Amino acid sequence: MLRDKLVRLPGVSGEETAVRNLILQEIKDLGLTPKIDALGNVVVKKPGRSPREILLVAHMDEVGLMVSEIDSAGLIKFLTVGPLDLKQWVSKRVLIGKDEVPGVIGAKPIHLQKAAERKEMIGRKSLYIDIGASSKDEAEGKVSRGDFVSLAVEGEAFGDRKWKGKALDSRLPIEALLELLKGEHEASIVVAFTVMRLIGGRGAIPVSWGTKPDEILILDGIDATDSPDHKGRQSKIILGKGPCILIKGTRAIMDRKMRNGLEKAAKKAVVSVQSAVHGTQYFESNFMQLVEEGRKVGLLGLPIRYMHSPVAVCDERDLQGMKALLTAWVSANEKEEA
Repeated sequence: MLRDKLVRLPGVSGEETAVRNLILQEIKDLGLTPKIDALGNVVVKKPGRSPREILLVAHMDEVGLMVSEIDSAGLIKFLTVGPLDLKQWVSKRVLIGKDEVPGVIGAKPIHLQKAAERKEMIGRKSLYIDIGASSKDEAEGKVSRGDFVSLAVEGEAFGDRKWKGKALDSRLPIEALLELLKGEHEASIVVAFTVMRLIGGRGAIPVSWGTKPDEILILDGIDATDSPDHKGRQSKIILGKGPCILIKGTRAIMDRKMRNGLEKAAKKAVVSVQSAVHGTQYFESNFMQLVEEGRKVGLLGLPIRYMHSPVAVCDERDLQGMKALLTAWVSANEKEEA
């Protein structure tokens, strides 16, 4: 199953090779010709029946770690890559480098901690990766400084139409766009799978300059706020209630015409949608709107609990709703869209 592969593959920001290779194979199997730029973004165009051209964007990368040092005992120190909470990574299995060397993240056991230590936040300096090596030389024979480290997690269905795993914020929108490429649509679609979204959105910048679409729609995970830790948030985003139209993010406001078009497409496809106004998540739309004379941008979010953790959770109904909405939107003619 494509989803299983997408979620399992390592793809830490700056090393999206495995995910990119899978995407390239899927695109080529559809008879389309993808292009890869110098940063590693994948861009593919599928002509439509009308002059309207839409750029659809999903990022390939996930949060992770990078090997920084190896100590005399063969234990590995690391730096973080992207916005992650290290306490969620303690005692988790990881894969290191291109050879996917297995390891576990270790920390001092609680019965050895002093009272003050138990109250402290878990920090990077108190953690290490154990690959079962007995010495520095042995460890250096398997991993090197600069190797990327990703979670070793298999995705799986559970509960009432829920799905859990790592990197759902990127890999499920990728699934949606690959499925969209299989169909024939009114609009021409340019689909971009971008790199390094989680370390500043670097990949989206050259993609923006390399295309001249009428509209840009970014697909990404958006924080579901239906758990106790989100009390007081401005917008309520609930799993199972549909994909979310982000009206306002940190620095970008959705184009009104795009918003109207998405809402009309949702009605046509009989898809429930949510909307949100907030300024806590950082998206590629922040700067894609500023290219050249400006771009019309919007964001369609997939609600996700526990973002950037080993156990991110989404609802299958929201993903299927996102797919149906996308199909209806890119199939609308310009008069329907207005």
